[in-house]
This record gives sequence, structure tokens and C-alpha cells, in this order.
Amino acid sequence: MVNLCSRFDTLRFSFRKARDDEAAATRRLNEMIANYGDVIPRRDFETLDKTHQVWVPSYNKSSILFLYSSVMYRPLLVYCRVPPTQGLQVTVA
Repeated sequence: MVNLCSRFDTLRFSFRKARDDEAAATRRLNEMIANYGDVIPRRDFETLDKTHQVWVPSYNKSSILFLYSSVMYRPLLVYCRVPPTQGLQVTVA
């Protein structure tokens, strides 16, 4: 009988310890979800970063071309006396 009681006590202690460990793990998991739930996964970040690195030179080239075009286009606006917000209107006869 004494041996059986000590086994039950051991099982109770083990179950209590398992419940405490599970509760601690759940708390930690919930804390991590709350703190890092809006962070994207590393693989997605690496994919987005590679795509970004591919598009950056193209964007820079396009912005330079746009700046050059706007500088070249401004004298036409002044010559035609068109407000810059309206743009150049071409009519076909």
C-alpha cells in the first residue's frame, strides 16, 4: 500500500509539473505571437529583398529619365503658354 501511494504521489507530481510546463510554454508562445506577430518570415523577407534589389536600379534610371524629360518638356509648356498642371494638348486636324 505504501509503495502504491508513493507511485500515485509521483504521478501527481509529474502531472502537475507537466501542466505547469505546458502553461509556461503557452504563455511564452502567446507572448511571442503578441510581440512578433507582425514580422514577416525570413524567407519572404529574403525574396522581397532580392526583388527590391532588382528593381532599385530600374527605378533610379526611370526617375533620372523622368527628371530629364520634365526639364526638356518645361520649355514647351512655356512656349505654348500652357499651365504645367494642364499639360500639352495636341489636336489632330
